[in-house]
Amino acid sequence: MKVLVLTTSYPRWEGDPGGSFVAGFARALVRSGHETHVVAPAWPDAPAWPDAPARSGEGLEPSVRWVRYLWPRGLQRAFHGAGAPAHAPDPRAWPGFAAYPFAARWAARGRWDAVVAHFGIPNGWIGATLGAPRLLTVWHSADVALAARAPRAMLAPLMARGVHWFVRDTHRARLATETTRALVRPMGADAPRAMSRAEACASLGLDPSRPVVLFLGRLVPMKGCDVLLRAELGDAQRVVAGEGPERPRLAGLAPPSTVLLGAVHGARKDACFAAADVLVLPSRRGVGGREEGAPVVAIEAALAGVPRVASEVVGLPVDEAHVVPADDPDALARAIRAVLDEPSRVAALVARARTRAEAQRWDRLAPTIDAVVRAAWLHP
Repeated sequence: MKVLVLTTSYPRWEGDPGGSFVAGFARALVRSGHETHVVAPAWPDAPAWPDAPARSGEGLEPSVRWVRYLWPRGLQRAFHGAGAPAHAPDPRAWPGFAAYPFAARWAARGRWDAVVAHFGIPNGWIGATLGAPRLLTVWHSADVALAARAPRAMLAPLMARGVHWFVRDTHRARLATETTRALVRPMGADAPRAMSRAEACASLGLDPSRPVVLFLGRLVPMKGCDVLLRAELGDAQRVVAGEGPERPRLAGLAPPSTVLLGAVHGARKDACFAAADVLVLPSRRGVGGREEGAPVVAIEAALAGVPRVASEVVGLPVDEAHVVPADDPDALARAIRAVLDEPSRVAALVARARTRAEAQRWDRLAPTIDAVVRAAWLHP
C-alpha cells in the first residue's frame, strides 16, 4: 500500500531522539513492504536528514517531506527540540501552531491507501480530511492532554473515524468512547548493543567500582530529573544523559557525584545502558494532567537487562519495576538503594520486563503495525 505518515516530531539527523518512535514505526511499515512517505515540520537551524528514501543501502528509510510553514524561516519554532509543549509558552511559536496544519495539509495532498497520524492533534484531524480509505491515529502524551480538554462535540467526529492506537490504557480511558475502535500498546524499541560494563564505564569516564544510577531523557520539568538529584544516594554516581531547557538549573542542583553527559546516541547511548546498575524515570504530571506516554528508554533498559525505578506517573507494571510516588526524593532513594543493595531480589522483575520488552522490538512489532494499518478503515 501507499502509506502517508503525518507527524509533528521526526528525527532531524541520525541519532536525533525527537520523534524516534515515529521513525521506528515508519521503518516498520517499509519493512512490511509499504511505500511509505513522511510529512513533518521543518525547523530553522539544522540540515534535514534524510532527504532520500534509503540510507546506507538499508532500504528501510521512508521518504520524508519537510514542511516549511512560516517565513522567515527563523519563525519555524513551534516543534522539535523539547517538543511542542515546551515551546508553547513562547509567543514566537504561536504563529507556527496556527500555520502548520494548513501547510501540512497542502504537502500531504495526493492519493493514499492509508494515513497514519502520529499525535492526534493536529495530525488526526489533518489525516481525516485527506480522503484515504484507512486512517490510524496514534496518541502519545501531550496530544492526549490537549484533546481531553477539548469539547467532546469537537473530538467525537475524529474518535469515530478509523482506528486509534494508544500507548497507555489511561490515555484510552480519557479519550475513547464505547464506539471507538481502539487498541493499547506501547511503541517499539531497538535493543541496545551489548558491551562489557568495564568498556562502557571507560568510554563514559565513569568509575566502574561505584554504582551507576542513570537518567536518560529530555531535560524538561515533566521528566523530574531534579527529583533524582535531590535523592540521597551515598557514593553512587548519578549519570544524566540528555539535553533540554532545564540543564542550567539541573547543573546547579547536581551533587558532586553527578556526571552530565549531554545528548547521547549511537555507541554512547548503548554504553549508558551497559554501565548502568539502575535506570531511573522520576517523571511527574504536567500541565492539564499530562502524563508520560510509554517512554522508549524504559523498553530499551528492559531489553538491556537494566533494573528500573520509576514514579507512578510512568505507568510501569509493579511486577516489572520498582514504582514510587512522584516528587518524593526519599522514596526514590529507598527504591534505588534496594536495587543496588539486593540485586538478586530484583532479578525476577528484570526477567519479566525483558520478556515483555522482546515483543516490543520493532522487527517483532512490524506484523502488528501492518495488520492494524490494513484494518484501519474509516468505517468498519
